[in-house]
Amino acid sequence: MATTIIKANPEEPSVYVYPERSEFSTTTTSIGDEFNITIEAADWPEPGVFSFEFKFYYDPTMLEPVLEKTGIDPDFWITSFIAARGFDFSVDPPQPYEDGEGNPFLWFSATLLGGPANVGGGTLAKAGFRIIAEPLTGETLSSDLEIRDVIMVDPTTILGYPEDYYEIIDGIYLFSSEVTPNTPPEASNLVITPSSPRTTDDLVGTYDYYDADGDTESGSEIRWYKDGLLQAAYNDTLTVLSNATSLGEEWYFTVKPSDGQDFGTLETSPTVTIVELPEKREDLNGDGKVNIEDLAIWGAAFGSTQEHPRWNAIADINEDGKIDLIDGVLIAKEFDM
Repeated sequence: MATTIIKANPEEPSVYVYPERSEFSTTTTSIGDEFNITIEAADWPEPGVFSFEFKFYYDPTMLEPVLEKTGIDPDFWITSFIAARGFDFSVDPPQPYEDGEGNPFLWFSATLLGGPANVGGGTLAKAGFRIIAEPLTGETLSSDLEIRDVIMVDPTTILGYPEDYYEIIDGIYLFSSEVTPNTPPEASNLVITPSSPRTTDDLVGTYDYYDADGDTESGSEIRWYKDGLLQAAYNDTLTVLSNATSLGEEWYFTVKPSDGQDFGTLETSPTVTIVELPEKREDLNGDGKVNIEDLAIWGAAFGSTQEHPRWNAIADINEDGKIDLIDGVLIAKEFDM
């Protein structure tokens, strides 16, 4: 659990909360975590302070005072006689005090016994709090840590110093829920099936969607292009019907993946060409026979995929998007002996 500490820097007699800001985030803090503050006095000149009293208010819907971490320690500034140490010990178990409107507060009071008053400053009291509420995503819970009804006793008059003689600096508690930055999704492995489409084949696009945050796909943009021109009739679909294609046309599609919040990088599929395949599939050159010349055509494209410059759709016999040994075997099996 982390906190941002900003200490007051008074230039006149003061009573203040330290740290002035108790600030937390859900990235490091959870319900049940605890933090501590102190109430300090500073810059009190002669004749000094002989006794003090004040009430300390907080928001009980957000914070719960911790008995064991609240009170006035023996080494604090004024501790000869402690009249109120935060909680009401007249009840069992001890509880915070309540005002006439039912608002809880901690009450602190102590005095010196004889001798000179204290000058300068030091710690008056301490309080520990347990966090009991968590902010919604993107929101911040805020509670004033407020010092009220302060009495700082002047030993020469045995009266409280006037309120305009010193400054009271309240604290604030802040608990924020940070919005986790969204990671744009990714599209990959764009493929058009079949890889060697005839004029009678529908073109079917597929791709893999990935989102590092686990967000589902929503609103991805799909665009088809024929001979480099957008075919708007097929926006956001993955199928182009065969009656929309003609021999020799080149088709590809793009995907701009979306998770409903952000778009990822635009990706482009390999291009397919609408072909008229020979009557016998393995007759790559269409001369009516399957022989070494067809194997030579296959060999020139061997090892290529649709995005490779050596790709030749005619040599992809099984139309799996790659030209490999299987295609060569299929040709060889049909050799005219």
